[in-house]
Amino acid sequence: MGFSPLFAKPLGMKTYFYLCFFIYLTVPVFTSSAQSKILIKEWGKAHGIERTIIFGVFQDKNRLIWICTYNGLYYFDGFRAYKSQILEADGKTPFDGIVNQLVQTSDGRYWLKVEDKLGTYDIYSKIFKPFKIQPADLLSAHSSVAVQLFVWDQNSTYLVDQELLELIPMIFVDHKGAVLSDVVRVSGERRKFFSFLDGFPVEVIASEIPGQYIEHANPDSTVTFWNELGFFKYNKDVHGNTWYKHPLDFRWMITDSLGKDISKEKQLHFEKLNVYYLLSQPDYSWFITDRGLVIWEKEAEKPRYPFEELSDTFTNNVFNTFDSGKTLWNWNRKGISHISVNPSNFSSITKDQDGLYSNFILGIYPVDLGKLLVRHDFTDIYFSIYDHENQNVNIINENELKERFGYLQYLGNRKSGDAIELERRKELFVKGHQFFDLKRTTRNLVRSDCGSNFTTCSLFAGNRAWAWTIPIGEIITNDLINDADQNPGYN
Repeated sequence: MGFSPLFAKPLGMKTYFYLCFFIYLTVPVFTSSAQSKILIKEWGKAHGIERTIIFGVFQDKNRLIWICTYNGLYYFDGFRAYKSQILEADGKTPFDGIVNQLVQTSDGRYWLKVEDKLGTYDIYSKIFKPFKIQPADLLSAHSSVAVQLFVWDQNSTYLVDQELLELIPMIFVDHKGAVLSDVVRVSGERRKFFSFLDGFPVEVIASEIPGQYIEHANPDSTVTFWNELGFFKYNKDVHGNTWYKHPLDFRWMITDSLGKDISKEKQLHFEKLNVYYLLSQPDYSWFITDRGLVIWEKEAEKPRYPFEELSDTFTNNVFNTFDSGKTLWNWNRKGISHISVNPSNFSSITKDQDGLYSNFILGIYPVDLGKLLVRHDFTDIYFSIYDHENQNVNIINENELKERFGYLQYLGNRKSGDAIELERRKELFVKGHQFFDLKRTTRNLVRSDCGSNFTTCSLFAGNRAWAWTIPIGEIITNDLINDADQNPGYN
């Protein structure tokens, strides 16, 4: 088999560092004839990110998005970003500087890189505990394979002792403990450890001694991770071609389904580009390059170059991918962006972002071609009308609804509402829902059996008793609130 390494341009230190943090988040939609639709949504300062100098975006096992910035750590719920306080080990001293990276191991623990320090982070107590010994290379980064956490830089890889918070150099040894190589790495998407024996990569596994790895005696013979030139199998593109990557740099070779080397043919479409990695879906493949995003669709003869079509969004090469490669997240000085190809038509409508009268919804009904009526509470005289064609939301009152649409059956009546409320009380008896139902409907309550034993026989909608006190512990630990935010009457 011939060898034609692709994209062998050397990478600078800064570029290599950024490869540790490949992520993407999103703005407009563009389409062209016979091409897939790309949807981009983006968030920035208007959505709670104080400074848009962003170092990374990560998703934890609860699907919560975390944003590492020049001004601290944020979590993102899909609508808005909220700052997550970072405290030193004393639990009192706050940190408000650069957060470079967040990683979560499979046991649920979070790990941060804060300034030039790596350590563990408790998202509940907000306490950050740095490792006792830090790597010498300031560009080092976390990564993980299952519960194993390790730190790597261009020269070395360290296993993290998660109890002692110490770094252990990872080395390749023989069965007698003699060092064969001080280079241990992880093979990309396969997430297998490898080292080198006589200049050729071999799969290694952990021995009984922490930090020491031995050759895997019985690797899966049905899976070929390496070719005869020492390139490991990285992934297949949407056309079924296999991409092999050099373990120590960014050279690639590509073979078709018959094993023929087609690297030169493919190189024509990636001239002057360094391909960092690729991900494939049934209809397209992502290629992350040093100039930005490239997409190759299944039925297309050549790839698309979104970094040329939408230069403001796609020229960045820092990406991450979640949802099994269906979406990409990117960040730049404008904020974070989320990219998806041929997304579903489902979208959410909220009070804050789209102008609904209320986020509490009792029902949705068709009232006209392409229009939906959103009914909120039984006592509300206002309704929301959503126009699917232009995606506008308008608020109308009860009288306007009668005049414009004549759909009186959607209004119901108070007796109907009372009947539903009674059934709700029966079904949810002693489950604590009635308090919130009464508060939500802004009722005035008057005791029917009020006598001399009671000092108060009525509770009006504006009374402070409808709002409970905010626990002092929450005020102390939550950096988004303070004593001035306490509910009235509890200061």
